Amino acid sequence: MKAYVSMFALTVAMIVATTTQTRAQVIFAPGPIWLVAWTTVPVNCTTAQGAGLKAPTATGGITFRPAAHGTIVLNCYVTSIMRVDPTFVNAFGLTFLSNGSIGGVDQCLVSATVEAQPYGGKFPTLIGFFSTAGQNFTTPVTANVPLTTFLDVDANLYMVTIALVRQTGATCNPVVDAAVLQEEIF
Repeated sequence: MKAYVSMFALTVAMIVATTTQTRAQVIFAPGPIWLVAWTTVPVNCTTAQGAGLKAPTATGGITFRPAAHGTIVLNCYVTSIMRVDPTFVNAFGLTFLSNGSIGGVDQCLVSATVEAQPYGGKFPTLIGFFSTAGQNFTTPVTANVPLTTFLDVDANLYMVTIALVRQTGATCNPVVDAAVLQEEIF
C-alpha cells in the first residue's frame, strides 16, 4: 500500500512540475496569440522617466531619439477590459524590437512588468515580467508571457510598466510598439 501512495504522490508531483514549467514559458509570435482584452500603444502611456529621450514611431510606439541614451519608463494603466471576462485574462504581450545584446553585453534592453494594485492602499503585487536581457531580436516580435494569476478588477487596478534602456554610445535602438493583456490557452 505504501508503494502505491508513494507512486501516486510522485505522479502528482510530476504533473504539477510539468504544468508549472509549461505555464512559465514565453511564446514568441508575430502578434498576440489569442483573445485580446486590453491593448495600448506606448505613446498613450504616462512617461514616468526619460520624457526628453523618447521619440514616437509611425505606429504609435516609442524609441529613443537618435543621439539619446538612458532609460525611458512608461506607465500604462489598464482602464477597461473588452471582449473577454477579466477573470479569464492570463497573459500579457509586448510587441518590440531590441537587438542590443552585443558580445554578451546588453547595450539596449526592453522590459515590462504587470502589477496588481489593490484598492484601499495595500502593496502592489507583481503578476507578470518580461525582459530582453541576454537576447537579440532582429525583427519585431511579440512576447506572450503568462501571468501568475487571473485578473480581479473588483479588487485591483492593473498597470503595465515598460522600460527601454540604451547605453551611452550604443548603435542599437530599442522600440516598443504595443502592450496587450489577453486570454491565452497555454
